[in-house]
Amino acid sequence: MNPSSEVQSTASATAREGCTLKPPCSSRWLCGLRLGVVQLLAMTWLAGCASTPGGGSWGGGSGGERIEELHLLGVPMALKMGRAGVPDGFAVRVFASERQRAKGVTIRNGSLAILMFDGPLGGVDPSTAKPARIWNFPAAALGAQASVSALGVGYQFVLGWEGAAPRQSRVTVLARFTPPQGSPVYSAPNVISVAGP
Repeated sequence: MNPSSEVQSTASATAREGCTLKPPCSSRWLCGLRLGVVQLLAMTWLAGCASTPGGGSWGGGSGGERIEELHLLGVPMALKMGRAGVPDGFAVRVFASERQRAKGVTIRNGSLAILMFDGPLGGVDPSTAKPARIWNFPAAALGAQASVSALGVGYQFVLGWEGAAPRQSRVTVLARFTPPQGSPVYSAPNVISVAGP
């Protein structure tokens, strides 16, 4: 008996017994939801951090301390958020840290921006490269994205690129904290695959 006749035989036996074979997901929406949950959980496995060469910037921290590093956790692939069924955004979580605290702290002043570049940066300084899209969040508006975990206070963003759809198969995403005074602090870049499965 060849393998294809075994499959046909099994399917015939299943039909005779009144059984139906069900797909792993009962609807396309449910499959997408499950994939989205898996992608968001995967964010906690990927991390990047960086700081300014001068050691950070004054202001912005939970008690006025110096924010010295940004840590960006991200999903390695773009998300399908719209009805079109094509990748159209991404999800990241950002943690700001100070010298005296290992955990993420609340950003109380300044602003946090998420920068998206079309393709890999390839060693280009992010402060001089031109992003394809920038999402700016003043400190006062970050409360809706804030959550507390074992890693401290973090800010979660699910962002769609809308009119700035990438032309390349990958995008580079990073976070930038701009304090009221001093130099901006950048996270390490995170490369996200745009090509769908």
